[in-house]
Amino acid sequence: MIPDIQSFEERVAIAQHNGDMTHHQVETLAAQQQGFADAEAYWRWLTSYVLARSFSSVVISGSVVVLKALDEVPPHLFRVDSIVDDTLCGVALTGPLAGEYGEPDKELVDRIIWQNKA
Repeated sequence: MIPDIQSFEERVAIAQHNGDMTHHQVETLAAQQQGFADAEAYWRWLTSYVLARSFSSVVISGSVVVLKALDEVPPHLFRVDSIVDDTLCGVALTGPLAGEYGEPDKELVDRIIWQNKA
C-alpha cells in the first residue's frame, strides 16, 4: 500500500483548522484513515519507501557509507564495490573488520559519506 500523501496533508490541515486537536493527534487520525496504526507508523513507512526507491540511484560502486552497529561490531565506514539485490558487496574501511570483505544488507546503511559520481 502506498499512502496518499496529498490526502494525508489535506486531512491534517482541515482537522487541525476545525478542531482543538494537537498536530500529532491530527496526523495520527489521518494516518489511521489510510490504514496505519498511527502517525509514527505512517512516517516510518513513507521514509523506508523513499529511501528504498532512491537507494540504488544514490549508492553506487565506489561510494563510502557508514554502517550501523550490529552485534559486537560498532558503526564503521564501508566501501561499496557493488550492489546485488538488497546486499552491498565491499570492504570495511574502519573498525574491527577493517580490510575485510563483507556483504551487509542495505538496511544497515546509516548515511552516505562519499558518493562516487562515476
